[in-house]
Amino acid sequence: MTYASVADALEDLPDAGPAAPACIRHASRPAISCCSLCGKPLCRECAPWDAPAVECRSCRGPLQAHLHRWGTLLTPSIHGLGVLIGFLLIAYVLLTAHRFSVFQVREPGNPAERTRRCRLYLAQASRSDHYGRALEKEGRRDLARRRYRLALDAARRVLADLERTEYWEDLNGDERAETKAELHIALASFLLHCGNPGEATAELKDALELDPPLPIRRQALFRLGEALESESPAEAILRFRESLADAGNGVSACDDFDRVLDSASLNPQTRSFYLTVRRMAGRFDPAEAQARIVACHDRLGERLQAEIAYAELLERYGDSEQAQALRKMRGNPKAGPVPKPVVPAPAPRPNDRSDEEKITIVPLER
Repeated sequence: MTYASVADALEDLPDAGPAAPACIRHASRPAISCCSLCGKPLCRECAPWDAPAVECRSCRGPLQAHLHRWGTLLTPSIHGLGVLIGFLLIAYVLLTAHRFSVFQVREPGNPAERTRRCRLYLAQASRSDHYGRALEKEGRRDLARRRYRLALDAARRVLADLERTEYWEDLNGDERAETKAELHIALASFLLHCGNPGEATAELKDALELDPPLPIRRQALFRLGEALESESPAEAILRFRESLADAGNGVSACDDFDRVLDSASLNPQTRSFYLTVRRMAGRFDPAEAQARIVACHDRLGERLQAEIAYAELLERYGDSEQAQALRKMRGNPKAGPVPKPVVPAPAPRPNDRSDEEKITIVPLER
């Protein structure tokens, strides 16, 4: 039971003794306490219950009395006012955070810091690429596409900081062009998985402009044909055949082995960076390129050319997975020699005349 309820209950009781004196300030209200200095009677409003020592207005002074009055009025709003001021301060800090140097993102200036950041981004890109391939094999294409997007963002940051890192200083001229071209090929691969063939084509053209060695050039041409396969199959066939020009009858393992031996002269961190970039770019598979040529001819409706390309696939790469898969779908090629593609005859020149058009002059008999 509070003091206020006790006071109300006492007021309701019948008068059993002398009446309480009136408040010195409010004559209509009975006094419930007295001033601690002069002993004057005070009512409930003049003598709050939570005050340790009650003083009347004359003993307190006019200024202190006004402060007491305003404090009594503002006491319920002090908590809400504090909360409002706190929210205003938080909003001010959030809106002006860009002005403070603590919240500003600073670019690393020294090559060691850039190298460390480049290594972290490359590890993120390689890990996301690995998970994306695994999810794609399981048929979870949406999750795989998210992983490829993460790999794409990380690989772009690696390419942006590559020339200002210690890796770039350790690589020689040929290795620099190879690494940069393979990063462009890896970016194109991620873009193709994300469904952006136009941007992938631009990245592959940048890779070819660097004039990389033959194995990397084959892989770039193969990816370029893969990017053009949906929109222009005829152009994609040319790129696939260009990548197969010097490929031979198998995977170019000797070139890859030579490149691994060349990278052995690098320090361990640079060699790990170099091999990780190569793994993300992928290896050129001539059987896959030949199988895509067959698919492009089928898409164009060229049955004879598709049959010729299919026969070449079985003849050159009969033990490959692509050949075995197409053999199950199409069966064995037709018996007999492999038909040659029909090459149109060149148009006759205006000055050239065939044998039928030549005029033979026979002398008259006398």
